[in-house]
Amino acid sequence: MQRYYVGLTVIEVLTVMSIIALLSLFAVPSWQYLHTQLRFHLEQWRLQQFLLQVQQRVNHSDTNWGLYASVSNDQQKWCLIAQIAKEKNTDLCDCLRLSSCSQDTKLVYFPQSTAKIRLITKQYYPQAITFFNHTRHTMRNACFLLQSDHKQLVFKYSGVGGVKIDEQSSTSACLQYQS
Repeated sequence: MQRYYVGLTVIEVLTVMSIIALLSLFAVPSWQYLHTQLRFHLEQWRLQQFLLQVQQRVNHSDTNWGLYASVSNDQQKWCLIAQIAKEKNTDLCDCLRLSSCSQDTKLVYFPQSTAKIRLITKQYYPQAITFFNHTRHTMRNACFLLQSDHKQLVFKYSGVGGVKIDEQSSTSACLQYQS
């Protein structure tokens, strides 16, 4: 009696390998796009939590606070700092250079992925994006963009103390600051 061996021919192996290669060609770009989107939404959520923390700190404070954005010269690093507003722009902390700042008078936000996500605003350090008023729970109207390769969000401050996130930013005045 003749015994048969189970195996694959060269054509079957090449067919399976080509199917796997074609599937990976379609799957890898989709995965990278989803990974970028996930990173962007995580950064949006973290930034919202930071802004809520700033508003809570201001509401329980007896001084006005300012929100300042710093961007490095090569546009690769950015951060936000909320600190007690000064009469003059002296003694302000730059969140890219924190060594001389006191710990109790500031809240700092550093993004997790600065290479793909950018912050765009009209005012950069030492000018404030907005000021938070502690007595009336209000702030100056302002906005800034959080932008990735495929998406952008506009964070809008209304004068009554709310922060609105606008995904349909085509009518926003912030778009004129996009670089």
